[in-house]
Amino acid sequence: MSKIKTVQQHILDEERLYPGATGDFTALLTSLTLAAKIISREVNQAGLVRILGETGEINVHGEAVQKLDEFAQHTIYRAMGHSGESEIGRVRGSQNRNYKILNWT
Repeated sequence: MSKIKTVQQHILDEERLYPGATGDFTALLTSLTLAAKIISREVNQAGLVRILGETGEINVHGEAVQKLDEFAQHTIYRAMGHSGESEIGRVRGSQNRNYKILNWT
């Protein structure tokens, strides 16, 4: 029987293969993994926590913004903002017209 390996264990094992790695990419993947776990939990409980349906807003594509989509976007922004030390990049959500700079603190 093979050993179970978590996403985090895999990320860290791969980072060790590159002695010059700064850890920035590892921090990025760790943040995204955390956000994915939180979003998954909420999707599984969506009916219970009242995040099903539309928010009442329209995105830049003319579509109704869904509560789960909005929750997922905010969760990713929060997860990305609480780790690392440098700016990783820009993210543009479907309901945002402007890019958001993710400054890592």
